[in-house]
Amino acid sequence: METGARAQAAICRLTSNHVNSPFRFAAGAAIGGGLRLEALLGAGGISLVWRAQAADGRTVALKLPRPELAPALGAGELIRREFRLLRELSHPNVITTLGLIELETAPALVTEYLDGGDLVSLAGAHPRHWASAARDVAHALAHIHAGGIVHRDVKARNVLLRSGGEACLIDFALAAPLGGAWPRGGGTAAYQSLGQRRGEAPSVSNDIHALAVLLHELLTGRLPFGAHPGLDALEAGIDTPGPALPESSPVLGALRELIVAALDSTASRAPGSVCPFEDVLESLTEAYY
Repeated sequence: METGARAQAAICRLTSNHVNSPFRFAAGAAIGGGLRLEALLGAGGISLVWRAQAADGRTVALKLPRPELAPALGAGELIRREFRLLRELSHPNVITTLGLIELETAPALVTEYLDGGDLVSLAGAHPRHWASAARDVAHALAHIHAGGIVHRDVKARNVLLRSGGEACLIDFALAAPLGGAWPRGGGTAAYQSLGQRRGEAPSVSNDIHALAVLLHELLTGRLPFGAHPGLDALEAGIDTPGPALPESSPVLGALRELIVAALDSTASRAPGSVCPFEDVLESLTEAYY
């Protein structure tokens, strides 16, 4: 998702090209449900996310389709679908939905506003800076998997932090029930498993692979297969998650082994759930906090 000045430039182009749209996206604009837009936070492939103020004075986040996609059923239905999923997935490490607003031609999802940034800036930092956040992500995934849901787009930008440091998994637009229908396309190539790239049915292995990619990125400062990996790279897997930290410890060694196993395309060593990651990341957190 584009952020900051790039996102603002993108939305300026969109509004100028769609002057007949009922959506007048601009800071200060009033939106249904007593919300007033304050600042554009990001622009994704199908949606925009704004910081907004509710009628009661609370700061919230508002996710709605991009103007050129608003009339399309697909864009609006993804947001309605995300609302329904989030409503059922109450957990401290999953973003909280506050409601769904039906605008003139499309819905808008209202969620809590998270002001602590994302995990992108922590990539390559010492584990003391991200261990607890990574543990929170593993807890969130364990919870949604227990509910029969696969996220399918776990990545550094989809983990936001509260001001106190607690991490929340966001953006459930591509999430899908195990054994059910799932949205086609989308996702982030750098984090996708081989099965997901091939269009196979959703599996918890999708999220386990993406979590391992995220942990590799946090630990080493780089993506294990690059930003746009080919299928051959995913099939090859990795031998080691990058250079070692100055210090060595059994828990860091265990984390590295888990990452390598989870990125093994043969699945011969891949963990079948995120539970091993929860255990190792809990130990890592205790080591540094």
